[in-house]
Amino acid sequence: MPFVVARDMADPIAIIVVSPAVAFVRTLYANQQLRAFGCRVGFGRKILMAGAIVSLMLFEISSIVLIGTGGTVTSVWIFAVAMYLAYLASIVMALHSPRKEASLGQIQSPAERLS
Repeated sequence: MPFVVARDMADPIAIIVVSPAVAFVRTLYANQQLRAFGCRVGFGRKILMAGAIVSLMLFEISSIVLIGTGGTVTSVWIFAVAMYLAYLASIVMALHSPRKEASLGQIQSPAERLS
């Protein structure tokens, strides 16, 4: 009987451990990419990235619920769309870099920024 209990615990453990681990990896990757392109990674940008990751996780969870229910729950559709729009808004704001007055000769390509 202990094997049945262990098998039943696999899904909750996977949800509890894997989801935050994936969110943490996404955060590390996003910070690495921002630094690679010369963006300052301040507190506000980190909060926006965290909001983007949380809203993306909630979108993924609502997608799983929609798959499980056959897509018949209207409130879950509304929630999923709202979470995806929140994700898009927060990721755009987090990755937006203020424009500086620069001539075309001063603009660097991403490859030049990395070197």
